[in-house]
Amino acid sequence: MLDALIQHQANAYRASTALVNEMSKQFTTESNAFVSSLRDILDDLTESEKRALTAGKYNTDRLKDFKQAFDDWYASIAVSLPDLFVASAAAYVAIESGFIAKIYDGAADITADKVVDRFKTTPVASGALFNDLFKDLAQAARNQALYAIREGINSGLTNQEIIAELRGKRTKVGDKYIYVGGIVEQTKDKIDANVRTARSALANAAYNDTFTALGYEYVKFISTLDGRTTKICASLSNEVYKVSEPHPTPPLHFRCRSLLIGVDQDGKIEGKRPFVASNKPVSKIPKSERGGLVGQVDANVGFKEWFARQDSSFQKEWLGDTKFSLYRDGGYSIDKFVDPLGKEYTLKELQELDQEIFKKLGLNG
Repeated sequence: MLDALIQHQANAYRASTALVNEMSKQFTTESNAFVSSLRDILDDLTESEKRALTAGKYNTDRLKDFKQAFDDWYASIAVSLPDLFVASAAAYVAIESGFIAKIYDGAADITADKVVDRFKTTPVASGALFNDLFKDLAQAARNQALYAIREGINSGLTNQEIIAELRGKRTKVGDKYIYVGGIVEQTKDKIDANVRTARSALANAAYNDTFTALGYEYVKFISTLDGRTTKICASLSNEVYKVSEPHPTPPLHFRCRSLLIGVDQDGKIEGKRPFVASNKPVSKIPKSERGGLVGQVDANVGFKEWFARQDSSFQKEWLGDTKFSLYRDGGYSIDKFVDPLGKEYTLKELQELDQEIFKKLGLNG
């Protein structure tokens, strides 16, 4: 069952790629029109208008057109992209719920639209609401582009050089020329992270309602067993929570791969689960090198137990040198390195929390 869930999660990731591509295509089309409009406006600006622009003034028709172009681009990210995401959200919820019900051999009657409505008003990751994800992204992209233009004018760059900051450098990749390294491309990467994180939150919302409908009173936090798992997810691995009480719900951060599954009070599940003792995905590890790095363990083995079985080089790479010393010689468990809200403690904060262990390890000063 857990193996099926993890495989389904991988398939859902690929399905999210299709949505990412659709949203990126729309964003690219609108961004190309935005950049072309800015180029034409910049070419027509007088020196006095350029000075007004660097001072944040929009007191001529051309400067008003400049500001309108930015407002339209902002809306294309903050409004159009979320609308595109929501268009398929209810259907996605139905698929996720149906999958869970089937592998749990039960029937769950949930209302997909209600799940989507609640999803919109529940923090998706790090306290941000769904609409905030794209509004914040839009505002950051807008500011980054606007500041680049102001700085370019102020530094004496040509209009072509300023536009390159936005669009990127025209580069041949294979048989095609594409623009790389610009603000538009950087924004596309952030759109990818937002979509995958929001899809994860939506799936977990569907799972929660489905498990409740199936009669489960408890859920178990499942963290991925590999070197890319964050310390907050690792520290919560295998924790069992009562559904009716507040509990951590993935995604806990952007691109989070953790999930909750319905269990009995003891949290026990049957079968095996996969692991990858590397910070690379399996696809990036040559088949000849996978021996010992890729395998399966009992489904009830959590991250902390699995991590303790790994060799010291993997442990050191995941923890870092000093935290590895604390883990190996100081008796620190993985959950010691994060606070209750999931923020990693700095070494200074750890030092303040436990001076004696630092002294014992000779890490003071």
